[in-house]
Amino acid sequence: MKRVFFAASLLVLCCVFACRPSHPRASYVAGEPFDTMSWVLGQSRAMQLMESELHFDTATFVRAMVATFRGEAQPFSQAEYERYLTALNLQLAVEEHSKRQNQQATAVERERNYFAELVRTNPNVKRANAGFYYEVLRTGKGRNGQIGDVAVFDFRAMFTNGQIQEQTYGNRASLLHVIGNPMFPGLQQGMCMMNAGSLYRFYFPYELAFGETGADDIPPYTTMIYEVELHELK
Repeated sequence: MKRVFFAASLLVLCCVFACRPSHPRASYVAGEPFDTMSWVLGQSRAMQLMESELHFDTATFVRAMVATFRGEAQPFSQAEYERYLTALNLQLAVEEHSKRQNQQATAVERERNYFAELVRTNPNVKRANAGFYYEVLRTGKGRNGQIGDVAVFDFRAMFTNGQIQEQTYGNRASLLHVIGNPMFPGLQQGMCMMNAGSLYRFYFPYELAFGETGADDIPPYTTMIYEVELHELK
């Protein structure tokens, strides 16, 4: 969808600029705010196009941009333009859907192998009914967590290669957070399995973690490992 939106927004952007009055620059002075903005805008659009994996002729694309900015006659009528744009967006949507399906199939196969090996090599790892895996590192003596409880806990989030993505240990104070508000599905259900004083290690498949889109520095379709130490429930 990002690529579809970008294709449409780029063409709309060209039309918007074409309708604006032209203000020729007397000379180019590097570092002026207007020139900096113009360069960064051009660079960002070029980088987005390069990342989109679209196949197009660069020279023709630049000619179309220049002609649109200058308000010159276009080779297509408005009806033809809209028809071609619709076809382009449809093509992008089909390609994006196919790409997502391939990514999902790869992720499912990778996770199936990962969890099978995990269970085979670590008999302490169990599968929860919700579909994630967990290991009890320390049992607690308090009550179990519930949706809406205020939990005081520390955590360490890791990728399957052991790289730490985020943690409270050594970095900041323990978290004070309402279970489920907001919280990705696996962690929400996992904390409801824990009782106060316990320490668990959770292994979350991507659909119970950050899903198909990922988050910040977490790529799409990422399996996540969370160590959670639940100190107190309020």
